[in-house]
Amino acid sequence: MRSLTTLRHLNQELLDDGNVDSNPEILRLLLGTLSKDGKGLAGKKGSLKLRHKGLDQYAVKLNRGWAALIATVDIRQAVAKVVLDGIIQHIPVQAKPSADLLVEFSIEELLAALNRDLVASVGTAVG
Repeated sequence: MRSLTTLRHLNQELLDDGNVDSNPEILRLLLGTLSKDGKGLAGKKGSLKLRHKGLDQYAVKLNRGWAALIATVDIRQAVAKVVLDGIIQHIPVQAKPSADLLVEFSIEELLAALNRDLVASVGTAVG
């Protein structure tokens, strides 16, 4: 399935549907990441093919079924939540809300959080 879309029109539809944080740049970045997922894994394609056609027009071709695309999005959101929760846990309790805050954490700590979440998810799915 292939379609031509403009990010401004797509963004307006999302805004009209109540997605107040939508903007064309975020849409472009999200579509770009979906076009790159799966690449590098034995030469597989991304979930979709994205081609810039001019101004803010893009040709979009779905390379997988909608169910697979939705599953990819769900997994990404779950991983992002676990990682962000892991980073937030490292914010000192006494820290005041601020635009600039240095939070120290290691990749090993974030991987451990992901592994704990995976084990918990498997345990609840089995039990």
